[in-house]
Formats: sequence, structure tokens, C-alpha cells
Amino acid sequence: MMKKFELGRPPADNAPCVVALGGFDGMHIGHRRLLAETVRLAEEQHAQPCVFTFTDLSFKGMPQLLSADDRYAAMAAQGITRVCTANFEEARTLSPAAFFDKLAHTVPLCGVVCGFNFHFGAGGAGTPEVLTALASAAGIPSVVVPPVVAEGVPVSATAIRRALCEGKPELAAVLLGAPYTLRGIVAHGKGLGHTLSFPTLNLPLDEKRLIPRHGVYVSVCRVAGQTLPAVSNIGLRPTVEQSTQPNCEAHLLAAAGNLYGKQAEVSLLHFLRPEQTFPDTQALARQIARDAEQAAAWLAAADKPQDG
Repeated sequence: MMKKFELGRPPADNAPCVVALGGFDGMHIGHRRLLAETVRLAEEQHAQPCVFTFTDLSFKGMPQLLSADDRYAAMAAQGITRVCTANFEEARTLSPAAFFDKLAHTVPLCGVVCGFNFHFGAGGAGTPEVLTALASAAGIPSVVVPPVVAEGVPVSATAIRRALCEGKPELAAVLLGAPYTLRGIVAHGKGLGHTLSFPTLNLPLDEKRLIPRHGVYVSVCRVAGQTLPAVSNIGLRPTVEQSTQPNCEAHLLAAAGNLYGKQAEVSLLHFLRPEQTFPDTQALARQIARDAEQAAAWLAAADKPQDG
């Protein structure tokens, strides 16, 4: 199990660590490469692979791609055994040297790893070059991971947000290394699923998480041990209620049973169309049927082996 502790509060075992530093929003393929380098250096130094990050990334002023718990779970899946956290307000006034000193007094440092565009300390004055110099003065190795490029795009949380806001989930999935996934507890909706002849899963959206472009997506839902194809509408449901709070309404393409109160995940695979208002629920039902046909065809084509 991953060990978690706070900056300035050393863990009881006082184990030596190689520490990766960053926000790690989205845990995209660039982050994964950085953590792989951390695990490699930790093995070389006979130390624990550790991450330093902030408990909440909202200080960046942008919606987050992952919750804190999901970030930690993704780190653990990459081989990270412990996480050192800090509240941004508590750390924002520290100079780069003071921050480094506090980290070194929290865990015995055997190495540090960061990305090419990493900044730390008051005013973001700390750069990879500053971190390298501080590490060198402390007699420990440092690694600066260069940018990762995929599909001609430098991988970053900003690029992923842009792709999702433009309705490009395939590009976001390439940069993330997996489809963008919404998570939550299935809630009661307006009870129109049966009327529309599609079992429907309503998922309230976390306001701190990035909400992709409103519209209809080919998607996959994982709930109650099942993986189910679906067409999912993200938006305000203008035909039904004109909500002010966006939600995810997944119309399942297979029977699923009673899912209310279950933890669910909806992974977005392909954008079909923008959200739109229909004159009545019958017109909406006809469009959902067309969406379902398109989704089934897209999923079948995606599963088909490609020639060459």
C-alpha cells in the first residue's frame, strides 16, 4: 500500500527516497515516463520511489483532469510507493532553496526527478536548472525528463484540456495513454430512459473536474463489474429540463440491471455530435436511436483488426 505523508512531517521509517516533483494532473504519458525514470533511479540508489505533489491543484486556476485519489492510484500503478504532499498555500512562500531544504529534512534524498518545464518555490523561481544545482550541491543525482511528443503534439495537461474542450477524445486518449474517464455515483434522473427505450445511467459531474465539450459521445461504461457500450450525452439536457449543472447521461446499448447508487466510470471514445434541443422527447428518442446505430458501427470498426 502506498505510504502518504506531509512535507515537513517525516514518515516513521525514514526510508531513503528518490523524489519526482510535479503536479501530475492527468497522469499523462509524459508523467508516466517521468515516473518510470524515478523508479529506475530509485532501484539504482536502493531507495523508495516517491512523488512530491500538492493535495489540490485548483490553485492552477483550471479544472482538473483527475481527482487527488485517482492521481495517487495512477502513481501507485506506475510503481510509486510513497507520496509526499503539501498544501499550496503552505509552500508558496518558500524560496526554491528553502523548499529543497524542507524536502531533504522530510525524507533522506537519494535523487530528484522533474520535467523539463517544472517550476517550484515562491513565484515559480525554481527551474529544472535550479533543482539540478541544489541536488548537485547536496551530492545527489538529478534527472530532467525532456518533453514527450505524440501525434505531433507536445504532451501536457494543457494540450489534453484543449483536445477535450474541442471534442477530440481520441487525441486526448493518445496524450493521456487511456481514454478520458468520468467517475461518480449513478443517480436517479427524470425516469425517461424506459420511455426512450434505452436503459440510462445518470452521472452527476464533479465541478472540479474538466467537463469536455457538450455533446454526444461513443463511450464505454464500467459499473457493477460490467463493461457496457453506450452513447453518452454531456451537457444540460435542454430537451428534458434545461439544467444549469452539466451531467453525463449514458444511454446503454446493453441491459445492465439496477445501477442506482453504484460507482460508475464512463470513458469517452469518439465525439458524434453537439448537444441540441429537440421539439419533444419522441424526436429525442429517434435521434438517440440513430446515435446508438452510429456508436455500434464505430465500436465494431474499432474492434476490427486493421489490414497492413
